[in-house]
Amino acid sequence: MEAFVSPALIEDIVALYRLRNRYGFPIWALGGGSNVLVPDRGLPGVLLHTANLQQQWVEERGACVTLIAESGVPLHRLLARCSAEGWTGLEFMAGIPGSLGGAVFCNSGTKMQSICQRLRWVDVIESDEAVRRYSNEEFAWSYRHCSLRGFVYRVALELEPSVPATVRRRIRECLKDRSRQPQGRKTAGCVFKNPDGMSAGRLLEECGCKGLRIGGARVSPSHCNFIENIENAASKDILELIGICQRRLRAEKHIDVGLEVQLLGECGDGCPA
Repeated sequence: MEAFVSPALIEDIVALYRLRNRYGFPIWALGGGSNVLVPDRGLPGVLLHTANLQQQWVEERGACVTLIAESGVPLHRLLARCSAEGWTGLEFMAGIPGSLGGAVFCNSGTKMQSICQRLRWVDVIESDEAVRRYSNEEFAWSYRHCSLRGFVYRVALELEPSVPATVRRRIRECLKDRSRQPQGRKTAGCVFKNPDGMSAGRLLEECGCKGLRIGGARVSPSHCNFIENIENAASKDILELIGICQRRLRAEKHIDVGLEVQLLGECGDGCPA
């Protein structure tokens, strides 16, 4: 990257977009750093890190709890608060890395549920420097996709009151379901989207991809939909492994799989904020 900023105020983000529009440099938004692959040479322009966007607000009305949070709040912190307060609705996000803004942008979730089902509205900073609020219904949602464009500043999530013990139990159950995923390893999260009704990890294992290694990158021995950085892997190592896996699936299963991981800059077609 050529510059790094980590603002805490919306006014500073708007000012950054104003400078971008004047001078023409790209802005790349990044939260927890999961689910992205950055070129070995880095990214041009400005990296907008959301780590200081951590504010949360709560509105309780009858049987509904609206949790409003800025985009930099890590998902595990949201779940910890839900667990402590006894708010249910986000347990399926347990074990998913990253922050709230990225989760909305990629419509993170599981096979059965996605965050779009809990989203009420989102405040977006757009390319013209305006801050606009959009309701859930104004976006097109699909598996790991949202039509949202611009910088996710703040999100409102609809939850229901429960009891802390019940929420904690559901979180433990969701974490147990992810126990096959590599633990304590450096990964970007799931690499490939699951084809309809099938598991990308299982298909890759059947094609002999388990343990494949290029340079410092390896297809995880515990779950083939993860690529582990085991020895200072370069982005080009990971990209080569991705290509090998896709070609094997195409040749042996006649299946083309899309990517969950976002390829930024020279790595692929990822777009700046």
